[in-house]
Amino acid sequence: QTLIEELSRRPGTGEVIPIIDPATEETIAEFTDGGAAAVDEAVARARASFESGVWRNKPANERAKILWRIADLIDEHATELAEIDSINTGMPYTQAHMIMSTSADIFRYYGGWCTKVNGIAHDIQMTGGITGAHSNLHGYTLKEPYGVVGLIFPWNGPVFNACTKLA
Repeated sequence: QTLIEELSRRPGTGEVIPIIDPATEETIAEFTDGGAAAVDEAVARARASFESGVWRNKPANERAKILWRIADLIDEHATELAEIDSINTGMPYTQAHMIMSTSADIFRYYGGWCTKVNGIAHDIQMTGGITGAHSNLHGYTLKEPYGVVGLIFPWNGPVFNACTKLA
């Protein structure tokens, strides 16, 4: 909420913002500040996607395959991604390259959960507790998608941080 409030006070300037290699101080890329309008558009698109059910209604095994495919693509492009991360953040290339395999593993880890997170019900019999009485209870979990969320992460290790949030 605080970020949204901050962005809403600051209109998009259309200003081109350089991404600078901290080692050489050279511009390696640029992006345009879209301001609050860009955030509003992103939230609206995310909400429309969520409400369409395109992801949450997809069978669990298909969601798992997609997450595993993302992991495979990270592995296939690890060298390129590590080079970009290294230049962008100033971290040593070797460290950036090791982070890529971890980033791929994050998608595989969560891909594995797709077929394991279900609503589960249990009949529970308890004696004791606070009252000391015998109780017959029915406990259950209900899987409900949370909805649209904002992802904020630090600049150091953009690929890794994006993977931990997106997976």
